Amino acid sequence: MSVTSRVTQGHTITDIHGRLDFHLIDEDVCHTIQDHQDFIVSLLPDVLDQFYQHVSRHDAIAQHFRDAAHMERAKDQQFIHWQRLVQAKFDPDYVAAVIRVGEVHFRLGIQPSHYMASYSAFLALLNARIAADYPGHTPDKLYALIAAVTKIALLDMEYAISVYIDAGSSVFL
Repeated sequence: MSVTSRVTQGHTITDIHGRLDFHLIDEDVCHTIQDHQDFIVSLLPDVLDQFYQHVSRHDAIAQHFRDAAHMERAKDQQFIHWQRLVQAKFDPDYVAAVIRVGEVHFRLGIQPSHYMASYSAFLALLNARIAADYPGHTPDKLYALIAAVTKIALLDMEYAISVYIDAGSSVFL
């Protein structure tokens, strides 16, 4: 049995429902994300540019990219992943995508601490842009959106890191 099949077996769509509940991601959170999906996606290109500029200045992360083209492919994949994430449809396609993220990070040897720090930087950049560009709604709605984005980002990070840890554990089985 491959590492991938062992890892995938431990992460099912049933598992995602428990994770959503634990992260306090309910229908209201999903609707908040879905209602702002186009707005969030419109911010991603600039946020990702800022994020990868940041990453390129840190050798511990930058070393995982062969060249600028490799970094661009990673940026494109992250854009696609976030397009899926802000649909707030935590279905088998999402589960498969986040499993791939965790497995790729494991194969590349990206340490969970670097992944978490990177995700933190990305989320800080994204939330700052949301706050700066939010289209004229009340502070309560802005807070709800930032809270919802933070919840789905932390779910995504937690799931990918769990896959990474499981992949590492399965190497020793």
